[in-house]
Amino acid sequence: MLQRWILACASMTTIKIADIKYDYTHIFKHGYNLYIKLLVYFNMPSDNHNTQKKVNFLIAGVQKGGTTVLDQYLRHHPEINMANKKEVHFFDNERLFYNNASAPDYDLYHSNFSDYHSEKILGESTPIYSYWKPSLKRIFDYNPEMKLIILLRNPIERAYSHWNKEKINFHSYANSQSEAVETLSFLEALQNEKQRCAIVLPLQHRYYSYIDRGLYSEQLKYILKFFPMKQLLLLKSEWLRHDTELTMEKVYQFLSIKTQTLPSINAKSTPVEKESLSSPVDSPDSNPFNVGHYKTKMTEQEKDFLRKAFSADISELESMLNWDCGDWLM
Repeated sequence: MLQRWILACASMTTIKIADIKYDYTHIFKHGYNLYIKLLVYFNMPSDNHNTQKKVNFLIAGVQKGGTTVLDQYLRHHPEINMANKKEVHFFDNERLFYNNASAPDYDLYHSNFSDYHSEKILGESTPIYSYWKPSLKRIFDYNPEMKLIILLRNPIERAYSHWNKEKINFHSYANSQSEAVETLSFLEALQNEKQRCAIVLPLQHRYYSYIDRGLYSEQLKYILKFFPMKQLLLLKSEWLRHDTELTMEKVYQFLSIKTQTLPSINAKSTPVEKESLSSPVDSPDSNPFNVGHYKTKMTEQEKDFLRKAFSADISELESMLNWDCGDWLM
C-alpha cells in the first residue's frame, strides 16, 4: 500500500499553495528509494510479489476424483515440496479476497510450506480450485505460469460419491448440536439442486453441487480463459487407478522431474478429510484408493437422471480433449 501511494505521489509535478509552487517530484522519488532500501535491510515483503518464490503447480480437481492418492505419490518425490496439509483452500477463500483493490497476504499462503525456501518445486492440492470460478483469476494473478493437474472422474460416479460424503458430514452449532449436511435422498437432491444452489449466487455451492461439479467441459472452457492447454494436465481418474505407473510418468514429465519407482502409500494418512475415488463405508487400509462399498447403490432412475444431465457436456469434453468417454454413460 505504501509503495503504491509513493508511486502515485511521484507522478505529481507541482503543488500550488498560496501562490507558491513546490516541486515535490524529487522528494517522493528519494522517499521511494529509501522505502526500497528499508525493505531490503529489514527483509520485509514488498507489495510487489513478483520476486517471491511461487508455488509451481496445483492439483486443482476434481473433488472425489482421486486427488488424495495423487497427492500422496507426489509427497514422496524428492524434488517436490508439498504443502503441510492437503486442501489449503487459499484461492477459494472469499474472506482473503473480499477487497479486490488490494493483494492478499501471500506470505500466509507460503506459510503452509515448511521448506518454502528450498530448491524443490512447490505444489499443493485443493480440488475445488478447478470448479470455483473466482479462484482461477486469483491463481493467474499469483502465478501466470502455474501448472494445473486435474483428475476427471466419471461424473455420474463422482456425483454419487459426493452425495455420500455429504450424508456423513455434519454441521456443528454453538449449542453442540449437529446436523447432516445432506438430508435429502440422492434423487431428491439432484432434482432440487438448481434451487438449492441458487441461494449462494453468484458463487457456486460447496455442498449441493452434485451435477454442477461434473460439468467438466464448462469448467475447462473457463480455465482456458486464464491458462493455455500446455499448462494443464488432464487425466481420467480411472487411468490413475488402473494404470498407475504410466499415469504417474505423465505427471512427472509434466512437472519436469525425474520418474521414480512408486512408493507404497496409504491415502488415509493424508492430513485432511478423505477424498479419493470413492467415499466408502468400510475399506481396508492396504487399499490406497479407499475404494469400498456404499450402504445403498444408485438406482436406475438416478442413473438415468444423471445420464441426461451429463450427456451433452460429456460429448463436448470428448471433442475438446479427443477422449472417448462413452463408458461414463453406460
